[in-house]
Amino acid sequence: MKNICLILMVLGISFQLQGQTESIQQFYNKYKNLEDATHFKLQGWVLEFAAKSAGDDEVNKIFKKLSQLRFLSMEEANPVSSEELSHLIKSLKKDDFEELIQVRDNGERVDCYIRSKNDFITDVVLLISGGEEFLLLSLEGKLRFSDLNDLDIEVKGTEHFKKLPEDRSKLPKA
Repeated sequence: MKNICLILMVLGISFQLQGQTESIQQFYNKYKNLEDATHFKLQGWVLEFAAKSAGDDEVNKIFKKLSQLRFLSMEEANPVSSEELSHLIKSLKKDDFEELIQVRDNGERVDCYIRSKNDFITDVVLLISGGEEFLLLSLEGKLRFSDLNDLDIEVKGTEHFKKLPEDRSKLPKA
């Protein structure tokens, strides 16, 4: 009986973990196979291996904390309507994501959402939309707020992470 309960608990946890970013996964799956889309999904062990190969201790420290990186980019044509983007953002908010960054400039929109558990950021979603471009970057893991400053990914929009304070409590309040 204990074994059955243990198996059910493990299955329940795995289903819960699978559903953590269901809205992102559905969105990603909808657009990843389009002709103009560039996409990849890397598991944490691949990121850790790449960081070790690069020999950069700072990158290695952060990538060890990631369990998944998902990237979707469309540079020649943006098939994502403003309604679909709004729907994705509403889904993120419903899934306990909170807005971290919102920038609108010259027709480009940058949105960053995070989801936290205790003192850790478990999910980061960066969305960039404007003109003929669209980008989605999704990170899952166990990050501290200060790790976002040290995140050095050569992706447009991540430069906004460098402007964040080291501590969440130092964010300006509205």
